[in-house]
Amino acid sequence: MKAPRHTRFQGGVAAVELALVLFSASLLLASLLFCARLGWHAIVLHRAMYSAALVMADASPEQMMDPAATAQVMANARSTVAELLQDAGVTTPINPAGIGIECDGNVCASLTQPQSFRLIMSMPVSADGVGDGLVQYMLGSSSTTIITDDTVPYAP
Repeated sequence: MKAPRHTRFQGGVAAVELALVLFSASLLLASLLFCARLGWHAIVLHRAMYSAALVMADASPEQMMDPAATAQVMANARSTVAELLQDAGVTTPINPAGIGIECDGNVCASLTQPQSFRLIMSMPVSADGVGDGLVQYMLGSSSTTIITDDTVPYAP
């Protein structure tokens, strides 16, 4: 008995199905890698900003009421963020001057002792590496921005 005529073309159907599944799997893998990278960058940035806030909180009350000394403490906090990000292997260049530092919601370096410090920063993260074209295809963009906002009380 002869086999049905339509079964000899099943190899082509399987190849088309495999191509569709592989394309979908590659999109999924690229998006998972990008999301994992975003999560890692967010964790590293948050820890660096929190460490910088602790640098600010370790300053003496005399330093926080002297505008020149406060500027030096703020510079130390900003350089702490840059160093910690570099040590963690984050290749995104950051501008330390772009880190916003507030004392009680105002500009630091006043003649009153602050009660809390707030550090704010945004860092762009781009999909460079494996699957960057796929991520751009899926998300419509190959980069996004992580925003960190950390507040630490000041109790000398």
